[in-house]
Amino acid sequence: MTRAGRTPALSRRVVLLGGTLAVTAAACTTEEEPRGRQHCFSAADHQQGLDGIRVFQQAPPPADDATDQSYRYWPCTDAATSQDFGRSTWTEGNTWAFVWANRCNAGTAWNKKPNPLPAPREYVDDLECRAVFSTHARANAATRCQVRYLLGMDQASCLAPWLEVGGEAADALTDADFRGSPGDHCPSTSAWGDEAYRVMVDKVLLPAVRLTEGVNADHRLGVVLDYEVQDGRSPEVTEAFVHALAHDFTGTGKQLFLLTNPFNAPTQQHTGFTAANLPRILADVDHLGVFLWAGSPDGGVAASYATQLQMLGPPVETDVSKLVPIFELGEPGTTLDDARWLHETLHADGPHPDKVMFWRHYAEQGGSCDTTTNQKISLVCFGE
Repeated sequence: MTRAGRTPALSRRVVLLGGTLAVTAAACTTEEEPRGRQHCFSAADHQQGLDGIRVFQQAPPPADDATDQSYRYWPCTDAATSQDFGRSTWTEGNTWAFVWANRCNAGTAWNKKPNPLPAPREYVDDLECRAVFSTHARANAATRCQVRYLLGMDQASCLAPWLEVGGEAADALTDADFRGSPGDHCPSTSAWGDEAYRVMVDKVLLPAVRLTEGVNADHRLGVVLDYEVQDGRSPEVTEAFVHALAHDFTGTGKQLFLLTNPFNAPTQQHTGFTAANLPRILADVDHLGVFLWAGSPDGGVAASYATQLQMLGPPVETDVSKLVPIFELGEPGTTLDDARWLHETLHADGPHPDKVMFWRHYAEQGGSCDTTTNQKISLVCFGE
């Protein structure tokens, strides 16, 4: 079979070998490959053949609408990145700002690892610069300031949450100021296990660009918030924070996509998601990730998905259109059977998710169609 947008030289078919699914390349020779082809998938794959499924990639967006074989993250309808996407003029899909939800790194916090700053990383004396916060309130306020800046709010509105918790306007740093002299802004050293970092304490690093700026501002759809704080905050604090953050999006035309560890992961006792508050949190956000990986507490991707759905409340009350399965690509990790199961879930009868996000987990995307990573992607997206 030949997918629309593909050449016959790189068409693929699924064969059954001893009960195991395998993807083979048909007549794939160097001489027959089109000139310039670098990776298995092409731009046509996110325009055709997805059957209404949106594919989120945790990667920078294509540079422009003409980008094809130099881009290793097709198929892609939505690109989420913490890097400066201001140079991209891509309008064939959507771009999202990937934001880390800051954790408290002091007191009785269970996980005190310093918070990562937006890419690219900056180093001082060979140590990566990161941020630390003295309280849950300050960590949350910094996150809200960063998101408000992305949403295009004025300076006073951006800093209001920070000032409310006792911070000062001078604590806010522009991206240019920080990168111009990272050593001045990360003067201290913080140890975490066997690692050490240079850190800034109770400072707010504002993003490099805003969702509201640029020729493709209408395609900068919103914020993907990676909420893995694990710092001992209560379910009440987590729910109040998500509710306040969701309110910040009101009237902006932008969307909030919240992702976290599996809802029943052991770390959630330190993060604050529970079966009690998850239904209300789902109601607050535009999209909610359902994390699927081989190491899930339930011992399998399908079982983990079922358990997490139960935590969201009765099926009749759960808006599954908001759910985004986050599928691990790492090896050995998930299996080809897991990938096929997810494809079937995305096309099930009755209410079902219509979006998927890929999590690389050290896997490398791009390259030959013969790699296990690309076979997983093909099975999830196209069922073949």
